[in-house]
Amino acid sequence: MEELTTPDEPQLLLHGDLHHWNILLDEGRGWMAIDPKGVVGASCLEVGCFLGNALNQGNTAAEKHQILMNAIRKLSDRLCQHRERIFAGAFCDFVMANSWDLKEEPNSRSPASVEVGLQALLQVGEEVSV
Repeated sequence: MEELTTPDEPQLLLHGDLHHWNILLDEGRGWMAIDPKGVVGASCLEVGCFLGNALNQGNTAAEKHQILMNAIRKLSDRLCQHRERIFAGAFCDFVMANSWDLKEEPNSRSPASVEVGLQALLQVGEEVSV
């Protein structure tokens, strides 16, 4: 949580649900983000949904780990933010997304797939903190 509350970085207005399916290309207007939630928070939270989507790729914890590490590296480099901050955004999104699922009817994500995703995420967390 320290990564989210550094005094060096102010809280910003965020899209709040920025992920692959909420960015569209309109031939007339170019790229646009749709379905904003308009929340305030640390900038690293904005990429959490992207990284959550990355966890849905791959079948094994090892595959998910590799995909997630690649995504964190690329986002960190592109956004000029430490990997620890990018990971913090991913971890917060993972916790929130799985918490929201608790109040819904059972869906296609099995507890086993959530566990595999969590294992991959925690392993990545250990690596980016080194």
